[in-house]
Amino acid sequence: MDQSPAELIVPMARARLLVVLLGALAFVGAGVWLVVRRDEVGAQFAGWAAITFFGACGLWSLRRLRHPRAMVEIRAEGLVDRASAIGVGLIRWPEIADAFVYHFGRRPMLGIEVHDLDALLQRLPRWKRWALAANMWLGAAPINIPGTLLPVPLEALIERMAAHMRSSE
Repeated sequence: MDQSPAELIVPMARARLLVVLLGALAFVGAGVWLVVRRDEVGAQFAGWAAITFFGACGLWSLRRLRHPRAMVEIRAEGLVDRASAIGVGLIRWPEIADAFVYHFGRRPMLGIEVHDLDALLQRLPRWKRWALAANMWLGAAPINIPGTLLPVPLEALIERMAAHMRSSE
């Protein structure tokens, strides 16, 4: 009798998201200071860029804190990625070509490669496709799950993923 592996629901790490929110607010404050206090074009540009990017990060963190959902789910049909603002949702097991841990800067990441990236990207909104393309241009894996926001080791996720992928063959 074939028994499928147990599902895994990785909850949101509220304390870590609160740190992200506070950091985003600090950088928005620094951006406002640059815009208000500095006259140089470069400083103005950096200020507005900080306000825009870190403001978006802060809003995402606040939304996640107000409406908690699992960051990652490993289910019988596939992996559900909601670990970041550009999470791709459900990736079915047959779509996944490889999963690996790597470091982007000093941050541990779970990288996922799929057999047909174009097909997966077509399921996403345009802004997510753009953000994923920017990540790949910077040298990141096509799909990333940041280990810093998860309360479980990335290696444990890979082990559970591998068991599900084997059972789905």
